[in-house]
Amino acid sequence: MKYKYWSRLALAVVTSALLIIGGREWNLTSQPISVMVQAQTPPPETTEPADEPLPLPEEVAVPAVDISSESLLPLAEDAYQDAANRFAVGILEGFRVTSVGGSVLFESPDGNLAYTVVVQPLIERGLISESELGRTAINAFENGEGFTPQPYFPIASGGIVIPWTGSLTLGNRSQPISGKILARQTSDNVLLLLISATETQTDQLDSALATLLDTLEPK
Repeated sequence: MKYKYWSRLALAVVTSALLIIGGREWNLTSQPISVMVQAQTPPPETTEPADEPLPLPEEVAVPAVDISSESLLPLAEDAYQDAANRFAVGILEGFRVTSVGGSVLFESPDGNLAYTVVVQPLIERGLISESELGRTAINAFENGEGFTPQPYFPIASGGIVIPWTGSLTLGNRSQPISGKILARQTSDNVLLLLISATETQTDQLDSALATLLDTLEPK
C-alpha cells in the first residue's frame, strides 16, 4: 500500500503540471497570457481583473554554475526518444516510463522522484534571453498548487535552472514537494525538464539534474 500511495503521489505531481500547460502555446516575446486581457467598450460590469502572474525570480548574481561535480545516478542503457521527434532524454535506471496526457512521465520505483520533459514552441526564431527562459518556465507551471519559484541561475552547459517548491493535496493530506526546472532553448523550441520529489527524495534532486543534464538533446 505504501508503494501504491507514493506512486500515485508522484504521478499526480507531474500530471497536475502537465494539465496546466496542455494544448497551450506561449509567445515568448509577449506578456504572460494570464495578464493579456483585451479591452472592451464598454466593459461588462461582471468582468473581473486577471490574476497577477508570479514575479520572475531574479538571476543569482554569480557566474554560470558547473553542476557536473554532483554525484551521478545510474542510467538505463537506452535513452527515451520522443515520439514526435522533438527531443531525447536519459532514463534513470529502474524508472518506469509511462504516458500521461500525451506526455512522458519517468517515475522512480518507490514513486518519490519523478521527471518529465515539456516542449514549448518558439513563436519567433532567434536567441532569447535567460530571463525569457525563466518566464517561459514560470508561465508553464505557475498554476501548480503552491508553486513558488526561487531565483534562477545559468549553468555552464547552457540554459538556466529554477529551483521550486510546492504542495500537493490528496484527500485530507497535504504533501510538500520540491524540484528543479531546467530550461534550455533549441532552434525551434524551449525544452523544460521538470524534476519533482517528495521530502524523502529531496536530496536526490541535484544528482538527478546533473545526470539528466547532458542527456537532454533536441532531435
